Amino acid sequence: MSQTKSRTVGIDQSISPKVGSAWIVSTLLLLISALGAISSAASVAFYSWANPATLNGFVLWVVLALGVWLVLALALTAAAGLTRPRWSVVAFVALLTIGVATILIIGLRGSTKVASVPLLGGTVGVGILWLAALISGLAAWWILRSAHQACLERWQSHVRSIPRGLILLSTYFLAASLLLPGGVNANFTARIWLPLLALGLWTQVLTVALVGIPQDWRTQWRRREWHWTDFAFVIVPMTPVLAYTIGNTTYLTVTSSVTLLGTFAVGLYLLVVIAPTMVSGFANRRALMAIVSAGLFMLINMASLTRSQAWYETGSFRVQALMLAALTVIAIALSLIPARALLAIASVFAITQASVAALSTSEDLYQEQALTQTETAALESDGLPWPTRPDIIVLFYESYANSETMSAYGINNDEQADYLTSEGFTEYPGIYSNGSATLETLPRVLNASTDLGSRNNYLSGDEFVPIVLKQQSYSTAGIFSSDYYLGSEPPSWDTILPQPTSGGLDIPPMAEGVLRGEFRVEASFTSIDYDTYLETKRGVISKPDSSPLFLFTMNKYPGHTQNSGQCLPDEKERYEQGLKIANKEMREDIEAINRTRPNAVVVIAGDHGPYLTKNCTALATNYSESEIDRLDIQDRFGTFLAVRWPNGEIPEAEMRVTQDVLPAVLAYASGNSDYWTKRAVSATTVTGAAGPTSVSDGVIIGGKDDGEPLFLDRSG
Repeated sequence: MSQTKSRTVGIDQSISPKVGSAWIVSTLLLLISALGAISSAASVAFYSWANPATLNGFVLWVVLALGVWLVLALALTAAAGLTRPRWSVVAFVALLTIGVATILIIGLRGSTKVASVPLLGGTVGVGILWLAALISGLAAWWILRSAHQACLERWQSHVRSIPRGLILLSTYFLAASLLLPGGVNANFTARIWLPLLALGLWTQVLTVALVGIPQDWRTQWRRREWHWTDFAFVIVPMTPVLAYTIGNTTYLTVTSSVTLLGTFAVGLYLLVVIAPTMVSGFANRRALMAIVSAGLFMLINMASLTRSQAWYETGSFRVQALMLAALTVIAIALSLIPARALLAIASVFAITQASVAALSTSEDLYQEQALTQTETAALESDGLPWPTRPDIIVLFYESYANSETMSAYGINNDEQADYLTSEGFTEYPGIYSNGSATLETLPRVLNASTDLGSRNNYLSGDEFVPIVLKQQSYSTAGIFSSDYYLGSEPPSWDTILPQPTSGGLDIPPMAEGVLRGEFRVEASFTSIDYDTYLETKRGVISKPDSSPLFLFTMNKYPGHTQNSGQCLPDEKERYEQGLKIANKEMREDIEAINRTRPNAVVVIAGDHGPYLTKNCTALATNYSESEIDRLDIQDRFGTFLAVRWPNGEIPEAEMRVTQDVLPAVLAYASGNSDYWTKRAVSATTVTGAAGPTSVSDGVIIGGKDDGEPLFLDRSG
């Protein structure tokens, strides 16, 4: 009578010597790897002398690993003859945990953490760690018992995919921690890859005990399955990239959008479909892809999570780990759905998220347009030649605050103010911008209008003021330190920095923000070397030209906070350091102007406030109206403004907002007062950076200081 050959080696089944030998060797390798990985983590967390990178540390964990294995081998040999196979696994898991506990106990004795909690190095600490070993073993027994009762063998391939997916994902995360730019994702992956690896190895032991090893595993390993519905697992992590792209359509060109989406799609297909398929073997390929897809979705969507949680560089590991666990469970469950149905669900998810992003962008634009409607007539060029055409040089310094606001910060900038006075500048106290961000301020400055209408929100050189000046034969120059200011439209400045890209297939810098897990202005756009920016700016000032010059430039100092929604401990100190750089740059700019264009109209201004109070970003709905005071509003909208008028001829123009300055300059240069009297500039703030409060005609609306002036000092 012939015996039916068993297809698997697992629960309540005999183990052949050949398979048993392979099992022992592979388990030994897994054990040493696990102990090595955990020892590495322990050396970072608790002690340094046992670091596996050192000889002593390496010898320590190897001896411990081999010692634990020796005890384990003896226990398994005895258990195999006396108990059912799953009890052998219980002993294995318990002893594995004891080995890990032994390493930690030895290391904890000289740890600074033990010094703060002495009990951990004594009997209580030893008891806790050995109790963890016992619980681990009992958990393994319970899982095996429950799985056996539930006839888990029916789901063998899915069960096998779990440890393999965790180990593959830990490999991805290890690579990410080493290769990604520093930030939330790099820090998260650096902390999570070891626990994932340990969990993957632990579940691998249980998996072999649960469902065994197929005797035809070589054939199954060589088998490869491919299907077009695999794209469902790529669509899910691609969805955040699609949403980011739609949300930045005013910045991204069609080519850069296609390049961004195409690059991520190809990369994700390799990581989510190709690699899991190659290593799936006798594990369920779809479940394996689902686990990887969930992990990569977590990383790619991290920038949105970072923004919502106000993280900077490092997020809450607890929140991140719980979210990863939830996503993984959901992904495994979804992998049980028929392939075409899952593809439909993934497609609906992507379309929904893309629609939300598109509607959100449209709503933002609509609200901004509604807020900026003004009843004043739009300016029009008179078309007549001007009697005088002085050079006009407009120098904006990032987040340069005025004297009253700086005094409230405890910063004394009187020396710079005295210098400007000595150079013939007139400072205009109490000035604020009707926008609270650079691209809410500067386009309105160049358009001499609060309502931008159909114009784009960038500085492309086709705004009202450059057009008027070109009609008067001015040479126009837009000099910037980043393409953040230029948008996707071809610029029309006569001289431009940075130079427009060729429109090739370069990956847009926004991809760095996606990979970093947080969007930072300085890293999300193409910046140029700052020395190149300074050299170009002063080269334009010094260049002899038969035409009058209109120079509009924006630098990067003093700079504002990182806008994460979380203040760094040294935000004020950073701002003061940036202020020193800005003041030095300002003096050198003025010296260059004095040498070659002493009769120019020179405007020096800040674009908005530095965001040093409260949460160091827009207040939005994070604070009640009663918590917001004068300084909070100054800190977001208040700006510096000083103008040097040729020959000391100061026009009678009562400027209140930054956007008033160029209508005043045009009226002065042209002799036509209509540029001032018919300006379409509103003195009402148009964004909600100060929460439910706002400013109109210099008066605070809402908040602690409702009805009071935004600035107490309006004397010039």
